[in-house]
Amino acid sequence: MSHELRTPLNAIIGYAEILTEDSEDRGDDAAIADLQRINMAARHLLAVINDILDLSKIEAGRMDVLAAPCDAGVIAAESAATTEPLAAKNANKLTLDIEPAAESYIDAQKLRQCLLNLLSNACKFTKKGEVTLRLRRSDVNGTPALVFTVSDTGIGMSEEEMSRLFMPFEQANSNVSRDYGGTGLGLMITRRMTQMMGGDVSVESAPGKGSIFTLWIPQFYKGFGADSDAHACARAGAADAPLALIVDDEATARDLAVRALTQLGFAVQGARTAEAGLALARETKPALIILDINLPDRDGWGVIEELADHADTSAIPIIVLSIEEDRRRSISLGAAEHLVKPATRDMLCAAALRLARTQPASAENMPVRLSA
Repeated sequence: MSHELRTPLNAIIGYAEILTEDSEDRGDDAAIADLQRINMAARHLLAVINDILDLSKIEAGRMDVLAAPCDAGVIAAESAATTEPLAAKNANKLTLDIEPAAESYIDAQKLRQCLLNLLSNACKFTKKGEVTLRLRRSDVNGTPALVFTVSDTGIGMSEEEMSRLFMPFEQANSNVSRDYGGTGLGLMITRRMTQMMGGDVSVESAPGKGSIFTLWIPQFYKGFGADSDAHACARAGAADAPLALIVDDEATARDLAVRALTQLGFAVQGARTAEAGLALARETKPALIILDINLPDRDGWGVIEELADHADTSAIPIIVLSIEEDRRRSISLGAAEHLVKPATRDMLCAAALRLARTQPASAENMPVRLSA
């Protein structure tokens, strides 16, 4: 359903932008104003749909935490940069105060979405003021944690308004939606996502004195970190390392995947063709297979079906690399994960670690090598 809802809106936004550029070239100011209204309305509707879809996934228990090694400071800086135009629109000064963070194992995408929600709200409800994003490392309930604070000098809230803040479809008061827009879902989604990652969100505020939102998450998501299987795997001898098989004809994509997985402690093999990949899968029984669908000799769909037809390879989890439109087919054929190309390092590592943790370690040492 998400594809059917988002694709038409993305088309409306895209064509509105093209028509706006054409109108600017012609100097048609009246058309530009109308097209900008169309663009703004479509983007607002897309944001509403995204919020509702996120909430439905959370409520249905279909949203997973994809933890991977990443730099929380970079995520904070990127989130601030994304919000800068909104801050400038209301003549706000946006300040970033980041303490250098040690290695973290967190869900980068969810953290980024949470920070963007908090920063966007702060910039929206503040005019000609200051918005500050801080990151500190701390201990919360004895757990190493990343603590983010988003403070502003905006309109602030009363105790009664704050009590409704994290409820679905609720905003601080009835005037907020009319004056500032929004669905009333952003903060609830932020809290629920943060809680999924093992943390929480709180707020301090007073009318006319601004607000301070504090978001904290464990520095190492459960199952990851210094004592996790990922680090144990990296410390173990090669004989204990799980084997990942990468089937991709693109040398650059294959090399990046090899580097990412070997850093996590995987032994890695690579194949350029479907037939070579099938032969290696039968020979080595890898802990997981990363499969590109577009291969030179045959497509990856046939590879999935052939692996499923043999008892000795049918249980191997497969991560498919392809376009978003292929996701349903991937899952229906039995793939364990579908990543949209080009998949980020964080996404690939998170999926590989999650799937390999459920598999027995490879029985023998398999060095990195490439089959023709």
